[in-house]
Amino acid sequence: MFISTLSLLPLLLAVWLYLRPPPTAPPRNKSILLLIAHPDDEAMFFAPTLLSLSAPHLHNTLSVLCLSSGDADGLGTVRKAELIDSWRVLGLGDATRVTVVEDERLPDSMDTRWDAGVVAEMVALHGGKQGEKGEKGGEKQGKQQVVLTFDELGVSGHVNHISLLAGARATGREVWTLRSVGVVRKYSAALDVATTLWLAGGSGGGSGGGTGSKGWVFVSGWAGVRTAQRAMTAAHVSQMRWFRWGWIWGSRYMVVNDVGVDTRATKTA
Repeated sequence: MFISTLSLLPLLLAVWLYLRPPPTAPPRNKSILLLIAHPDDEAMFFAPTLLSLSAPHLHNTLSVLCLSSGDADGLGTVRKAELIDSWRVLGLGDATRVTVVEDERLPDSMDTRWDAGVVAEMVALHGGKQGEKGEKGGEKQGKQQVVLTFDELGVSGHVNHISLLAGARATGREVWTLRSVGVVRKYSAALDVATTLWLAGGSGGGSGGGTGSKGWVFVSGWAGVRTAQRAMTAAHVSQMRWFRWGWIWGSRYMVVNDVGVDTRATKTA
């Protein structure tokens, strides 16, 4: 009996950390540009962050810039429409907040690393302006624009994901990155919440955000996880192959995100 109880302790700890309220509020009054490589990246990888930061009381503005239509299989037109549908399912706004770039210099490819200068150029052209004005309490207030993207490992190791960070760093804006983890943690679903919070210093948790070392941990509750899953199953229909079912039920990225402030980005404003 004692041994059985001990074996349950890791699970009980994970549940406790998962359900407790966040002690530290996530960022507010920011204009956040999600920079991704393919339609479905927003739902498969960034959903806990997007759902947390889009809470109305935070007064953040979120938009997405996708640097390819994911046309490797000839489904570019379909996938562009799916990204717009996914953005709506996630409750993040309509098509005016979604931009998909089709440029021959940015092919959807497992073998082609995108040029950082081209990535930075696309952010400058399509990513909005620094100091965007937003409404807060009925008064306009300048919003600092932040680029949110993958880290150097790109979570999945996809070369297009990896290419984004160098370009984001060259934009002169603050950059936040989604931290990659090893394969065991990647597929440990909600059980990775405890590990993530412990590594971040024990802060964060719940349906919200907490500060780690120069960053935040964002955790979705059950409703948020189901919303992210619906963004895949109801919007990104063309991508729901058998292995993606394993991802939406087993990946920690559907439940928890560890987002860090990139200290190598050069801010000019």
